[in-house]
Amino acid sequence: MENLIRIDRLWMNVRLRDVFLTDEFEAGIEEFVDFAQRHPELMDGSKIRCPCNDRKCQNRSFQELVIVRFHLAKNGFVRDYYVWYKHGETVVQPTSNQNVQRSVESDVAIEYAQPNNACQAMLMDVIA
Repeated sequence: MENLIRIDRLWMNVRLRDVFLTDEFEAGIEEFVDFAQRHPELMDGSKIRCPCNDRKCQNRSFQELVIVRFHLAKNGFVRDYYVWYKHGETVVQPTSNQNVQRSVESDVAIEYAQPNNACQAMLMDVIA
């Protein structure tokens, strides 16, 4: 899975400001907990997976909501967890136009990168 940063989740990177939790991060914790509760099929009774950055959690252990809130405030989210897939969120696939654009950009880049020695030629063969 690609490391996607959703624009509306940038608050996940700004947990503290002058040793205090930011208002955005606190609101984000509530947004996350509300979202996770809307997917009871991924819960263990009243517990949800704790996505905090503590090595004991990291989406592996189920915790009560109050503990998850505390852990997130204390430890922040596990790195690169911008799409909450362990809590029911799905990844939006790029449209076919985006795929075509990427393909065209790749072709243009390869076309203009003319090798000037045998090593570069072999590398270009591997990339293409």
